[in-house]
Parts: sequence; C-alpha cells; structure tokens
Amino acid sequence: MSYTFCTLFDKNYLHRGLALHESLQRVVDSFTLYVLCLDTETHDMLSRLALPSVVLISLESVETGEVLQAKANRTLVEYYWTLASVFTQYVAHAAVNVDSIAYIDSDIFFFSSPAPLYAEMGDSSVLIVKHNYPPRLQYLANRSGAYNVGVVIFKCDAIGLQCLADWRAQCLKWCYNRREN
Repeated sequence: MSYTFCTLFDKNYLHRGLALHESLQRVVDSFTLYVLCLDTETHDMLSRLALPSVVLISLESVETGEVLQAKANRTLVEYYWTLASVFTQYVAHAAVNVDSIAYIDSDIFFFSSPAPLYAEMGDSSVLIVKHNYPPRLQYLANRSGAYNVGVVIFKCDAIGLQCLADWRAQCLKWCYNRREN
C-alpha cells in the first residue's frame, strides 16, 4: 500500500518534521509526504535537502481570501491549527489517484507501520482519535475537545471528502485556544 500523508511546520519544528520523515522511511515502503512550509527558511532548507517522497508546498499556495481572513483574527498557533484542515483539503484536491489522505502532526514519530490505523479504519470514511484523557485530566476535554488532530485520515470517497470539507469550514469559522459556548 502506498500512503499519502500531509503535515505542516515552520523552522521551529523543522527538526521534528525531519524526524517524522525519517520514521516513515524506516517503517513504510511507499509513501508521499506533502509538507506545508510555514516559512521561507523551512522551504529553503527542505528544498536543499531534497528528501525522497516529499512534496513541498509554500504557505502562499494555500492562503486564499478566506484563509487570510482567518489569519487576521488568530494567534500564530491558532492559525497553524486552522491550516491543518485547510492543507489536508488542499492535498486531497492536488494529489492524484490516492485512496486516502492522512493529516499527521509534524511531531509524530512512527515506530512501526501505520497499517493498523488503516485496518482499524476498515470501511469507514474517516478515522479520528479521541484524546482519552484519564479521569484526573478529563477537565482538559472542556478546553481542547474530545478529539485529537494529531492523526486524522480521510478516504477520498464522498463521505470522507465531505467530512474534510466540513472540518475545513468549521476551522475557518472558529479555531481558537479558548473556551466559548
């Protein structure tokens, strides 16, 4: 199976993104990793490294009018959170002949094949992971929500792509580091 992943990072997370890539090379035979370079330094460094199986995308490529509008009213970290959904949908439209797209945070490191994630997903169109806070930390769900965006997989079928479009729209509407009703 060939996997299609996407991630995003800036120069502050470059070392983590490189570790992610290295981990994928160790445990996956065939993959493409789309990287949204959040600054020029990251794009320049990754261009010089010419990593195998990596497709670089500049931030300007995804910054449409509605994305820039969201950027104007968010902190940098909140904006980066927003871009996870924006970039995943961008890749879903840009990638050719793929069955699924997985967004993975750049600080993820694979110690073994991601195949069990896809097996768990089965015939479903979306895989999303709960935070599963222990009881003593359950209060964190009130602020950060029930689900973790570290790994999210969308099949490129009607349901998966609609869910991805909905995630993007919801993140563009609201993606802040605060609790509101």
